[in-house]
Amino acid sequence: MVLFAVLCAIERLLLPAHFDYTSFMEIMKGYGFKMNEAKAALMLMALGNAHRLRIYRLLVRAGHEGLPVGDIQNHLGIPASTLSHHISALKEADLIAQ
Repeated sequence: MVLFAVLCAIERLLLPAHFDYTSFMEIMKGYGFKMNEAKAALMLMALGNAHRLRIYRLLVRAGHEGLPVGDIQNHLGIPASTLSHHISALKEADLIAQ
């Protein structure tokens, strides 16, 4: 549940034209999620790649149930090796779980 909350919170912050770090931290506190600036920076860095951002947004829209990797690959049209690399980066940043 907390991971889904993180996904939703970051998705809401991607919609505005600017990033408000204070709002991000307040949203996360509302879900009982503790985060320091280093952790937030790691998460945002992982989302700084266009492929990872597309993967992330697709998973947020899929909801708590998520999607099979094959479905993600078919939807985005990227090679399996590239997808695997980007999923690993998102997992390392604790943005997704497999």
